[in-house]
Amino acid sequence: MIGYDDYIMAASLEDAFSIMESRKGNCHFVSGGTDMFTNEPIVIPASNPTAVDLTGIEELTRYRSDGTMMTIGSCITIQSFLEKRELADKLPLFGHAAVWFAEAQVRRQATVGGNAITSSPCADMIPCLLATEARLELTSMSGGALSRRQIDAGAFFQGHRKNRLLEGEILTGMEVPEHSDFGCAFKKVGTRRSLTIAVGNGAFMVKMDGDVIRDVRIVIGGVGPVARRMTDQEEVLKGRTPTYRLLRETSETLPEDLVASRSRREYRHLLVRNFFVDGLMEALGDLGYVPDDSPVREGAK
Repeated sequence: MIGYDDYIMAASLEDAFSIMESRKGNCHFVSGGTDMFTNEPIVIPASNPTAVDLTGIEELTRYRSDGTMMTIGSCITIQSFLEKRELADKLPLFGHAAVWFAEAQVRRQATVGGNAITSSPCADMIPCLLATEARLELTSMSGGALSRRQIDAGAFFQGHRKNRLLEGEILTGMEVPEHSDFGCAFKKVGTRRSLTIAVGNGAFMVKMDGDVIRDVRIVIGGVGPVARRMTDQEEVLKGRTPTYRLLRETSETLPEDLVASRSRREYRHLLVRNFFVDGLMEALGDLGYVPDDSPVREGAK
């Protein structure tokens, strides 16, 4: 591995923590490692620690469903959301995001946990974790026994590459509510179609009750230090019949401080308003619902 003096493939969580203890904490956990080249000057200290690869730990690559909640290991690859039928059916939002994630070779290596722990403002999985109201499992070793705690995704991410992972902890999994009854969409803009860092992204979920919005989730990322859920706008839309005009009017109420980027601010303001409307229209379309005043419907007349 680039920048490391030693590389070890951990066989279990206990093994990973044992390695960490033997190296007196001078190690770096790797899960996919697709950010290594771009982040090396940031995440690898000059002391050249040991790289401990977590992707060989079986527990971290499994997933299971109890009918309402999907528990996924942190080393599930991004490609799995496109290839594993149960994941694709029960966690469709992640599949929508995976389509936009780099390209196939990177998706087969990159993991959902690695993308979350990097905590980049442009990370594609973070808006999905926020929109689905996922809970993250963080594991440590205490007194020779594994100790686990959970934290809401909305409380975990704190800013640009900042999160609430404590020293000595490993992100081991996520509990994600199944949402096959939602229409889903993911929006992303970058400098090119693939292998790009997002100028902006967003996750959108809508559940309908007849012609009325029963539930809606809107998360905008890539334009500030951390992805943000648009709860005020969600409350405006709940209980109402969705129209293109309503979505457009609501998009104009997005908070001014949503865009905190130092560059291309005017462009990003326009981008997130368009994302808001287009993402919700696509999520409605995912349910087969087309508002009466939709430009698509009008164009078909």
